[in-house]
Amino acid sequence: MTCLRAKFPIAQFTFGGVAGSPRVAVSLALAFQRDGHRSFVLFWRASDKGAPFLSEALDAAGVPWGDSRKTWLLPSLFSAAKLLAAEKPELVFIHGARNILIVPFLKVMLPGAKICVVHHGPVGEIGANRVLRLLTAWSWLLVKAEICVGSELCEAIKALRSKTSQVPVIIPNGVDVESFNNVSSILLRRGADAIPVLCMAAVFSAQKDQITLVKAASILLSCGRRLKLRLPGDGPLLGSAREFASLLGIEADVEFPGALDSEAVKELLSGADIYVQSTHSEGMSISMLEAMSSGLPLVCSDCKGMDEFVKAGAALKRFTPGVPEELAARIAEFLDSPDSAREAGAINRRVAEKTFSLSAMAAAYENLAAGLLNKSQ
Repeated sequence: MTCLRAKFPIAQFTFGGVAGSPRVAVSLALAFQRDGHRSFVLFWRASDKGAPFLSEALDAAGVPWGDSRKTWLLPSLFSAAKLLAAEKPELVFIHGARNILIVPFLKVMLPGAKICVVHHGPVGEIGANRVLRLLTAWSWLLVKAEICVGSELCEAIKALRSKTSQVPVIIPNGVDVESFNNVSSILLRRGADAIPVLCMAAVFSAQKDQITLVKAASILLSCGRRLKLRLPGDGPLLGSAREFASLLGIEADVEFPGALDSEAVKELLSGADIYVQSTHSEGMSISMLEAMSSGLPLVCSDCKGMDEFVKAGAALKRFTPGVPEELAARIAEFLDSPDSAREAGAINRRVAEKTFSLSAMAAAYENLAAGLLNKSQ
């Protein structure tokens, strides 16, 4: 691997919040800082709601960070670019194609800096959203390099472009696998009176579609099964999900813990038996990687972005997005076969260790950065 010189100045520009892209940006900043490079993270937020645990992690590691409010588009991009330029980075990673509009400002304020955009997806949104489609199709003209978090996402981007355009580098997302408790050996056998726990950690949105999971839980409960459903997260549809659970009469069986920090998520996963992802599209789900690291079996929708996990060898059951009856049936298969659930969980832990480690992701980013800047030791 090509190495970067010590105290290399590198910045991450990302949306604020608890979605996958800011968590990846913070993980990279922490990894670079541990390796002796100088990191900086700028969060671009649309509201006062952020992710304090991310900034707290940066503070604990001595990584400087900034906060820029997303108000009027061009003025707020100009302000964000000024904050980035003040740190004088030689390389800027821009997380998310929507943020590519900051590049013209950075080119003026940081004429010598290299800029790399990281495409996080989700895969399905690239073709469906006109603005995102245009930004993705032409972003290669504005930046020095591009990264995709998965091969499906890369193929979707290539389909929007001519054959002569830049091809993104594929670097899968990664998590600190060893920091998660491996609970695969105790799944569905925590005691005679233990109630199986299902969970899904995500922003409450139409894309993530927690409503389908709540419906599936209601179907299983109506058949006399005992279970608990835990749905941490925040977002525009959290209130609707609460109301829907109450309407179905299962509010006592569904928990909404709100947005959780990293340690609370690990604790939540340690107490779960099955992880569910009812989304309609993904790029490379950090939450699923964390569930795999915890040794949980997966039930996920058969949507774009999930083939990455299948190709890596993950053990999962799939269902048609938005069809709660299918989802309930797939969950029941694990509930009725605890040995199968434990085997799937053990496989997922091994796949996470082999393919989706934080160290592998950070090394790939560092190698790309060294190649861009030609400053190897």
